[in-house]
Order: sequence, then structure tokens, then C-alpha cells
Amino acid sequence: MKQPRHQQGQLYIAANGSIRLKFWSTVINGKGAERKRRDVFVCQQDSTHYAEKRADGVIFNNEVLAIRDRLMLAENDKQRAFHKTPVHRVDIHTIAGFWENVYLPWAWNELRKSTVKCYVHIWKSDLRTHFGEMTFLDYSTVMASRYLTSLAERGLKASTISHIRALASAIFGHAVKHYGLLPTNPWSEAGSSKNNNRQKGKNFIPSRKPSPSSKRYLLRIQIGLH
Repeated sequence: MKQPRHQQGQLYIAANGSIRLKFWSTVINGKGAERKRRDVFVCQQDSTHYAEKRADGVIFNNEVLAIRDRLMLAENDKQRAFHKTPVHRVDIHTIAGFWENVYLPWAWNELRKSTVKCYVHIWKSDLRTHFGEMTFLDYSTVMASRYLTSLAERGLKASTISHIRALASAIFGHAVKHYGLLPTNPWSEAGSSKNNNRQKGKNFIPSRKPSPSSKRYLLRIQIGLH
């Protein structure tokens, strides 16, 4: 990271008559390192600490300058130490970035290892390609439903689709509840348009109760099975 320049700070008189100091400082937020302007209190004006307005500007007396120098010495030392440490931007706004930088580390700490291993397999084999570089705000319930439908059309078992949906919903739910990256979880109402009540047979027909007019129904009554 580029080293910051040495700063002296800018003294000025506030509206209430106090003396304040402006300078730049590097802070860390969700996007990485960012330079921000800071404004701090120095002292109230009195007989020892004061400023004089002259034709060439405002002149602060030596006691005020000494306070400024102490404040800026500490700030410059802090900034030099900070900039010696590499700062990497952490992506949490894309779904893939949130999975890698937030959800997966949390899962390793909070869930069973066997569960997390299954999650990693599902992510690598299915969800990573599906989400790509999309952000949470790019995604919708319609997209989730279409994806679940496509999985059913590929012939995946209902249990497999259920596991994929559960992980996707868990990731989005975590982003909603703990980070506020989107207002609601689009997976809550998502569903496949295909009927997943399949068994091994290709032409499986769900069993139905025989109608009272059928011969099989009458036979069951005669033998006492109804």
C-alpha cells in the first residue's frame, strides 16, 4: 500500500469559538481501505490558548501549535504503522464473494464438519456456476424457481434438489438477517414447476383410492378389507 504523506493538519476556529483540527486518515470498511477527512477538537480559547486574526490570516499561538503537533505526531505514527500492513478488499456483495468470505468461514466455525463438506460439494458442483458474478440484488425468486425447474428437467432426484435449495436459501438468509444485503430471501417462495413426486419407474402414477363403483372396491367390502 502506498505510504501516506506526513501531515501537519489544518487548524481553524469553529463557529462556537473553539479551535479544531482537520486532517486525513485511512479507515477500513466493507470495500477495503478508504481515505476520510477527520475533524477533531483541539481546545477552547482562553488566555493561554488563542488565535489572532491578521491581514495574512489567522495566527495560532505556540500553546495551540504544541497541541496540534502532539495530535499529528500520534496520527502520523498510526498511519505509517497501518500502511505497512497490506489491506485486501473483501467482496461480500456478490453471492460468490459472500460465500467465500463470510458464509463458508462462519459455517466451518458453527456447523458440523460433515455438513460443511456437503455444502462445499454442492457449491462447487452446482451453485458456483449458477450464481457466477451476480450480486444479491441481481437475484430474484423467479430466477431461483427457474433454476430449480431446470434441475428437475435434468433428472436430478428430489432429495438432491432439496439439498441445493436448502444451501442457497441458507446463504441468502444469512445475508438478509446478519448483513442486510437485501430486504428479503428470494428462495423462501421459490419452487420448481415440475412435479418431483417421482419413483424409479419412468411412468409412475400415484395410487388412488378405488371408487365405490369399481369391482375392486366391491371385492374389498366383501372380504372385509375396506
